Amino acid sequence: MSAAVTVVFVTLLVLMVHLGPVFPCSEPVGWKPLPLQTRIQNADWIVVATDQLHYNRTTHPNGVSYWTQFALRCVLKGGGQPAATFHVQNMGVPSPFGGACTAHEVREGRNYFLFLWYDQPDGYYIIDEVNHEQGVYEYTSDNIQIFEEGLGRFRCDVTPVDTTTKTPKTTTTPGPVGAARSGTASHLTMLLGCFFSMRNLS
Repeated sequence: MSAAVTVVFVTLLVLMVHLGPVFPCSEPVGWKPLPLQTRIQNADWIVVATDQLHYNRTTHPNGVSYWTQFALRCVLKGGGQPAATFHVQNMGVPSPFGGACTAHEVREGRNYFLFLWYDQPDGYYIIDEVNHEQGVYEYTSDNIQIFEEGLGRFRCDVTPVDTTTKTPKTTTTPGPVGAARSGTASHLTMLLGCFFSMRNLS
């Protein structure tokens, strides 16, 4: 490899570092956010569950990802029902190397509305990011009102957390898919393209 190619390669690597954390998702063409009520109607499976514990923690450039064990409280929508205790992958902050598109940070002991999807090959559940948006909401009085507007009145054996705002109280990061400037794959493609171009010139 010539000195010129080495300089270009190192420069691009430095630029990648300064671009900050990236997500492995890109915003679909024509994508627009949808109101929570609309996503509730579009979701196939919605449950209320209690976060019991976190495990399989992984630290990466964007933060920390983990798996969560939940205790089922009630099924609000969908024909299937998880076991009394079930496990959800890819919680926390999504890794730049693969996983969820939005962050789903939860706290042990708290209750949540979950949009669920079952990963048949692995036997685990993941969050269903309806319209590529967040699928975890804390079980608060305000959020109960929003979910009842979409699903009708319901009862669960949990006590909601009191809130003083009328906006959805959630511990997830509300940024949509494509919130980052570009994905890891696009950076690698750019690097490889520059590498081979400089190699042909040398």
